[in-house]
Amino acid sequence: MKKIITALTVTALAFSAAFADVALEFTQNAYILSDKAVGANNTGTLDLFTGYKGYDTPQSGQTITGKSSVGKDGVTEGNLKFTAKTKVAGVEFTVKPTLNNSGNTIVWSTYYGWAKFFEGAMELRAGRWESRTVNRYTSYQGKIPGTFYERYKPGIGVNKAIGADINNLTLKAKAAQLKYSMDGGVWVTGALIKSAYDAASGINSQSGWAAEFGTPIGEGSKLIIDFKNLKQDQYSLAAFFENTTLKEGLDFQAGFIFDRTDATTNNMMWAGDFRASYELADNVTLITMNNLTYDGTTSVGGVYRLWDMASLAIMASDAAILNLTVHWEHDDLLNAYDNEDNAIGQIDFSPMIKYQVGKGVDITGGVHIAVLGWSKPNTTLFSIPFVLHVSM
Repeated sequence: MKKIITALTVTALAFSAAFADVALEFTQNAYILSDKAVGANNTGTLDLFTGYKGYDTPQSGQTITGKSSVGKDGVTEGNLKFTAKTKVAGVEFTVKPTLNNSGNTIVWSTYYGWAKFFEGAMELRAGRWESRTVNRYTSYQGKIPGTFYERYKPGIGVNKAIGADINNLTLKAKAAQLKYSMDGGVWVTGALIKSAYDAASGINSQSGWAAEFGTPIGEGSKLIIDFKNLKQDQYSLAAFFENTTLKEGLDFQAGFIFDRTDATTNNMMWAGDFRASYELADNVTLITMNNLTYDGTTSVGGVYRLWDMASLAIMASDAAILNLTVHWEHDDLLNAYDNEDNAIGQIDFSPMIKYQVGKGVDITGGVHIAVLGWSKPNTTLFSIPFVLHVSM
């Protein structure tokens, strides 16, 4: 780790002579204390004598029907992000040094370069990255792992779907992207993305594609349309509308997503996604995220999946922000499953506090409590996450 940090620091100093803007960012996540999720029903086994995990022996991730609610199994993660850019070109990469029970590993999370043409109107980008143009309402989240705050990105609420996180055009796959921005705030983006597009046809094309169109609609509103076709006969289409002027202090976004991931049948998925922030007072803001997904590809027929999130962001001082977050999730809304062996419902409580130590330095910590097994709760899981973030 010391060698990596030293190398990146030296690189940053060297690049600063050639680039107008050079930045190095460090984030370290850990779980100080956590239940283990074990057994078919994710039975919690919190033990104060063996449950103190810290950095040496990370806990197993808490899951519900295959979805992570805390983190990756057996992993404590952090990342090092390096950026160097001028007005017309730049490079960025992120590496994730990971500590786990089988040893230390380093993973290249993102790496890409970009260049601008025609006085900045056109941007060409290539590499591996993630970026989104819709408002995710995560400005108060800090660097706490996303599943505590934003469990699902805008899109289909099923991880296997092409339309899951649909506004992230490239999904962090290797890609080349061209974006053209016009006068008045209109933009058009096209991306060619690594994907086994038509392996069954014999042509063996290794690239899918995605496109985006965005435009303002009057004062304080905009429309974003996304389309993905990563594999033959598999595609997804979405439209997002955002408004900031309907009511003072209110910013909301509504989206509708259609998905055909299952190319072998005519079974479809669709979702409605609604997010908003509302200033209740000068120092209190309410954030809500809501997603209703219909999944017609399951073996038991179509099911409705619901996820609701509400969070109060309280500015306790100039340096401290308190987040009080609640999640409710149900995997089959129209089926109660009055059987404690079917953990299809889950409610989570995540009070967290972010403290700005100084310029470019902040720490975030709190607790996370998950109650699984709805409608007859059978398991309660508990953890204490902690994040250190430094940028320079």
